[in-house]
Amino acid sequence: MIPDSGTLILLADALEVAPDFFFFERVVELSGVNFRRKASHGNKVVESLIERVKDSMDRYLQLETLLGPDSAVPHVVDL
Repeated sequence: MIPDSGTLILLADALEVAPDFFFFERVVELSGVNFRRKASHGNKVVESLIERVKDSMDRYLQLETLLGPDSAVPHVVDL
């Protein structure tokens, strides 16, 4: 059963994601993720970070597929 559009919008707002998040097919898998973390960060925080990285990579790869690998896509993060 697929929820109606109003329910999807409410759910997306509650989760702070775009409504298309629920229809986006994931292609990126991460393994062997190691990074320094604060002792106060629990598993939920770690899993959230990993999912955010996967989501960003999926979106970047989708853009690269649409525009081609030689297209100039501005960096999302200013270093």
